[in-house]
Order: sequence, then C-alpha cells, then structure tokens
Amino acid sequence: MRDKKELQERAVREAAEGRPLLELALELGVSTTTLRRWISASEARTKARGSARKVATSLSREKYSEASQRMRLLIHALEQSPATIIVTDADGRIIYANPKFTETTGYSTDEAIGQTPRFLKSGFTPPEEYHRLWKTIRAGKEWRGEFRNKRKDGSLYWERASISPVFDAEGRIANFMAVKENITEYKEAEAARQQAEERFRAVVTAMAEGVLLLDPEGRIVLFNAAAEGMLGHMGEQMAGRRLDELNLRWLSERGETVPMESHPVRRAVKKGETIRQSVYALLPPSGELRWISINAGPVSTSSGAQSTTVVSFSDITERKGAEERLKLVGSAFDNSVEAIMITDGDNRIVSVNAAFSEITGYSRGEVIGKSPSLLASGRHSKAFYRDMWEALAAAGRWQGEIWNRRKDGRLYPAWLSISVVRAADGSVDQYVTLFFDMSERSDRIRGAS
Repeated sequence: MRDKKELQERAVREAAEGRPLLELALELGVSTTTLRRWISASEARTKARGSARKVATSLSREKYSEASQRMRLLIHALEQSPATIIVTDADGRIIYANPKFTETTGYSTDEAIGQTPRFLKSGFTPPEEYHRLWKTIRAGKEWRGEFRNKRKDGSLYWERASISPVFDAEGRIANFMAVKENITEYKEAEAARQQAEERFRAVVTAMAEGVLLLDPEGRIVLFNAAAEGMLGHMGEQMAGRRLDELNLRWLSERGETVPMESHPVRRAVKKGETIRQSVYALLPPSGELRWISINAGPVSTSSGAQSTTVVSFSDITERKGAEERLKLVGSAFDNSVEAIMITDGDNRIVSVNAAFSEITGYSRGEVIGKSPSLLASGRHSKAFYRDMWEALAAAGRWQGEIWNRRKDGRLYPAWLSISVVRAADGSVDQYVTLFFDMSERSDRIRGAS
C-alpha cells in the first residue's frame, strides 16, 4: 500500500512539474488513464499545499533535465519506429502502443489501452504456444516467435514478435515490451513458393523423363523415380552426390569413354552452358547399356547468379535400335542388286533404289509421284493386270514374269514380286515391288535351245 502511495505522489509531483504523461506512464508502468485519475484526485491537495512544483525544488534540475531529454528521445524513437511496439503492465494490460500498432491492426491507441493483447487473437496460434510465451517472459527471459493475428476489420496478418520483461529498480518485473514486425507479405510469398515447389515436384515425379536438380557444386538435390531407374541408383545413393560419384560409365556414339570433365552435365554446372539433346550411351552399375538423350541448363536467381542446374534424361534405347535397323534396311535397299520400287496406297511411286534406275533407265526424280504404268510394255492384256490385282487383294502378294519397257523404249522380261503393306486399320498403306532383269537369262535359254 505504501509503495502505491509513493508511486501516486511521484506521478502527481512530476506531472505538476510538466513531465509528459506518456513518459511517466512508460517509466512507472501504468496507463495514462490511471495517471489522469491520480492527478484529478490529488488536485485539491495540490492546491492546498500551493504548487507541486515547490516540492521538487530540492531535486537536481540538471539531472532531471538530462533524464527528461533521454526519455523524450526514447518516446520519439518509439513513435517513429517502423515496428509495432506495445508496452503492458506486469499483468499484461496495454499501457502504450505506438502509431505503427494502429496502422497494422486498425485499432486506435485508446481502443487498445487497458486491454490485453489477446483481443488480437485469431485462433490460429495454439494455446500451448501462449503458455510457453508467458512461462518464458515471467521467468525473466526474452521470447521470440510468430503470431497470426486478426485486425479490427477481421482480416488476418502475420507478425514476428520479440517480447521481453522490463524490470524496476528492485529487480521485479514491472512491464513487458513487445516489438513486432509485420511479415504478412513474406508469409504469403513463402506459401506461394511452397505451393509452386509442390507443383514442381508433382510434375517432376510424374514425368517419364529422368530429372535431376543440381546445386552449384553439382550435387544432386532433387530427383525423380525415372532418374533412379535410368541411372541404376536408389534415391539414398544419389542425394547429395555428384554424377561422377555414382560409378557410371558414359560412352560417345563412337563408343569412346567420355570423362566426366567433358560431360555435358559438368559443362552446364561449371560454365552455365545450355545442352540440348546430347546423345550418349550409359553403362550403369547394373551393366545394361542404354542410350540416353541429355538436356541440361542453368537456373538463375533474380540477380542473375546461377543457383541450380536442371538435367533431364530421355531413354532413347528403343529409338536408337529402330534407327540402326532403319540404317540396315536402308543399306540393303540402296545396295540391293534387285530393283525395288515402293508405291503408296494410291499406287504412286514414293521411292526407288539405284538398281531400279540402272535397269529401267529412269532416275529417281523422274518417277517419284508417277504411276508404275510408265513401265508398261503393252504386251499384257487388261485381264492379266486384273488377275494380278485380284491376287494382291486376296493374298496380299503376287509374283510372276512380266514384260516392261525401259526409258529408251526397249522391252525386257522381268521377274516381279509385289507385296502389300497394310496400316493398323487394315487399309493398304504401301506396295513393295521387287524385280530383276531376265534378259540375260532369256538369252541363255534361247542360245541353249
């Protein structure tokens, strides 16, 4: 009771000397409303004694002036602070809130004074966190954390807070001070980033291509199941490691071993090069050689610095095999001693080989798009050709001897074989015709007879 009376007397005395109420409130740990009530109640006593200013004549005016100046500087700093600052008494009731508080929450200072900060609760912060907060600051320690609070208009906002106890001259907790930073934009950006990352991971996971994300040192920080399968390593064997640490052997299309120093992924990581469809053979630990098409490129930050490298692998083993088979077929087509003519479903020539030109005298350019009828000799009846086409329709093939005409007009006998190539729906896609010149054979037969 004695302490409260002394506090009231001091407050009235210093207020009478012109001390700003806000300064007194912060220093004494009471609200300005309480100060006004004390001053009003003591007004009669103050008049009876004369002037409260006379009571303070024994004070050191020089020391008081210095303290008052420091307090004014402090008040100015609090008022101009870009952070929200709240001061409460020892029971948690607000005795001061700076202008940033009003800007952030929408509540005026008068609406906040006397309340506890719980009127800002949104319900998102669990009770356990508030329990830890009070346990920490009542133990005389600083608490740091984040709140998702509610503004006066009902909208939500995030703030990062530092709450510390303020001690009086006897070492007892007199006040609590909270310094808060509005981090709503940061939180929203972080949530958007996390959503984008989750979408990216979902897309990468679903991709048939193998995908790796490498840090600036070339270490694997993200991978998908397809990459595990192609590289022959499980995730735990790849995470945090570089490609040259995975016991992989890379071969060029000529069959030469490719050192990791000149590997396209290494160039993408170290030099920031963009790699497009670079083809290599990969021999993983499993020993099954696979052909891989590699794409790689740097991903830069907003400042332009390279942060990561994205690498994608496409397994083109089947395509490579098909290409090799096509090369083999093409070689056989080009080097065959028999003439080969391919026509489309409408019986228009689409391709011929060198033997065709040698036998008929027509170049490839002269016959493409034409009908094979340009080779007709005129010796065969319409019934002959009708029977041939009926056999093709029924059996899908026909072979026999036929007389054709060369470009120079000379006739020659040919042994001809035609096969039908059908599309998936059963329609005729192509006709493949093979024939050879029987002139020499016919001459030998005539000579023998």
